[in-house]
Amino acid sequence: MNLYNEDKVVKNIYDFAVKEPDFFEELTIIMDKYGDWPYDIVKYEFRDLFRILSERERMPESSEEKYSKMKEDVNLLRVKYPDAFNEFSLLIRKYVTYENNAIGYNSFIRCINEANKKLCRKYKKIVDSIMGSLNIPNLDVKQFDDLLEKSLKQRSN
Repeated sequence: MNLYNEDKVVKNIYDFAVKEPDFFEELTIIMDKYGDWPYDIVKYEFRDLFRILSERERMPESSEEKYSKMKEDVNLLRVKYPDAFNEFSLLIRKYVTYENNAIGYNSFIRCINEANKKLCRKYKKIVDSIMGSLNIPNLDVKQFDDLLEKSLKQRSN
């Protein structure tokens, strides 16, 4: 039985992401780079990513080439955001690798995805509030992108 429920893990990841948004954004970019798995099922490469992030040894069946590339990406994070890296590493160790009480890789990934969804909802509310206060009508994503591109072109002229 898991010592931790996923709601608590999601909350802790969300709180971390709010506190360290730049690190979390770059982490999710790295996760997307190595996370082309169906149905959120963890592949060995993804397990290796979490092993590197939590400073654990490589799994023997892992590809040395892929592992080395992953390690380079993670080391860039470690150098750029040392405190955030250490804090996230502790989260992984606490929730994924804590002996029999761990939630496991798949559940941890689901929790990261849920934390991302919460962040998106939070920022959407903020943007909607700002747009409402400026009397700007709600735009769909394409309309917003078009306006942004037009604005950037005008600035460059």
